[in-house]
Amino acid sequence: MLKKIPILLLLLALLPVLASCRKNHIPLVSVEMVTIGTEGEEEVKIPKFMTADGSDWRPVNELNDQVLELENLYLGASTDPDHSFVLKSYPASSNPDYLQVTICTSESYDTTREDNLCSLVYDQDRGSIIRNQDALDLAGISGVEVSQAVGKAYPSFRLGEDELHSTEVQGFYIDEEGKIADFYVKLFIDTQISEEYPEGKYELFYVYHTEDGSVSPLSFH
Repeated sequence: MLKKIPILLLLLALLPVLASCRKNHIPLVSVEMVTIGTEGEEEVKIPKFMTADGSDWRPVNELNDQVLELENLYLGASTDPDHSFVLKSYPASSNPDYLQVTICTSESYDTTREDNLCSLVYDQDRGSIIRNQDALDLAGISGVEVSQAVGKAYPSFRLGEDELHSTEVQGFYIDEEGKIADFYVKLFIDTQISEEYPEGKYELFYVYHTEDGSVSPLSFH
């Protein structure tokens, strides 16, 4: 004859299981492009990450904090005639398992200008942010190897006597198959063209393609 298990004991036995479920719960996250201003006839949009159920989720907060920093720089520059901060967002939707937005910025004071980009990537399955180093690890390549590939390709697109000073991986792209297809690389160039570049340097952005190791100009910047 089977013994009846008291309901209280059953609930107590289930508590660790329920706690584990709550701990492992990964909310569904979406991203919406929000307009924060206009440049001429073009709207300036930034991404806003959010959980489907409105719950608090640390990776989402971290992504939105990064965006907020850039938004504050943009809004602050809009009231300063000596400060320019151009911001453009490029969402990618080739793979529903990853939310991807690349943000390009160009900040300048007088003759000083600095361009940067960042890739905000959220992994829906793991509920985590994928950063540049994570992407390099997933692609099975190091930042040094990417830098060497760009350095080898640089002579094919150099201008005059300009020299490649250094490189920096600033973003990446995950394709429809979930592979790290591209790395976005910033090139720091030393130049003697003082009329156009009084500080003796400028920056370029190129793409390193992981499939064949080739390098090409970054089209959206």
